[in-house]
This record gives sequence, C-alpha cells and structure tokens, in this order.
Amino acid sequence: MIKEISRNFGEEIKKVEDLKSLEQLRIKYLGRKGELTRILRGLKDLSVEERRKIGPQAQKLKKELEELFREKTDELKPKNYNLKPKIDITKPGKKIPVGHLHLLSKTEEEIRQIFLSMNFSAVEGPEIEDEYHNFDALNIPPNHPARDMWDTFWLRQNEIKNQKSKIT
Repeated sequence: MIKEISRNFGEEIKKVEDLKSLEQLRIKYLGRKGELTRILRGLKDLSVEERRKIGPQAQKLKKELEELFREKTDELKPKNYNLKPKIDITKPGKKIPVGHLHLLSKTEEEIRQIFLSMNFSAVEGPEIEDEYHNFDALNIPPNHPARDMWDTFWLRQNEIKNQKSKIT
C-alpha cells in the first residue's frame, strides 16, 4: 500500500505545472482525508507487529512527500517572488511639494473657473485705470454713486502716469 502511494505520487507530481494543482495534490495525499493520512490514522487499529512494520515506512514516506512538495513549490514560484524591487538610481527623485496656495489665491481661481464655465472670459489689464475706461466706457452716468469720492480711489493725473511707467 505504501509503495503504491509512493509510485502514484511520483507520477502525479511530474505532471504538476502550477501551484494550484500542486496544492490539490498535497491535499490528496497529506490532507486530513488524504491517502497517507488515512494509513497513519489507521495504525491504531493494527496489531503491534504491523504497526512496527508500517509505521516507520509511512513516516518516512510522509517526510519524503513533504520534501518533494517544498522542492516543487520552489521550482514553480516565480524567480523574483520574494525579492524586493531594485532601486533605479538613474531615475530622478520625486519632487516634494513645498507650501501651498494662499486662501485668497485659491478663492480667486475658483471664482475664475466658475465664470469661465459660464462662458465668460478672463481678461488681464492694468491695475490702475483712467476715468474713461473705468466709468465712461462702461456707460456709468456722471452722477452715479460709484463715482463718489468714498467709493472709488482717485489718483491725480501725474500719479497715474508715474504708476503706469513703473508697471511697464
């Protein structure tokens, strides 16, 4: 019986090509209801002479099967299974983000995106505008409250020229 198990196992393990089928083979022979396990559990029902004869043979076969399973498992595992990935020292390092946008800058960008999504366009211009471009071109009447001294910052004409020359 033990020689038959050994022979059958030897034939079957040669046919194994993946880890899943190897595990099924292990269960068939060494699992709780495996063929060799049945023999080892059945030793209690045998006579003393038969136990002395079959017991050591079954234990020896069990150790041989376990060793064959380990060897076959190592053979079937991918070569780099347990290796850590190598570090490529030629690759540039990861850029570490430093700082963050100011809250007002974030808010301005969000507002800009909202208006762009509604098909408005964002136009950049000078920070200081003359009266014509700030009010007259926008059809704001001369007596409108927005033109009052406390609602608008007013600069004298020569200050405007100095500021524009500094900007450009």
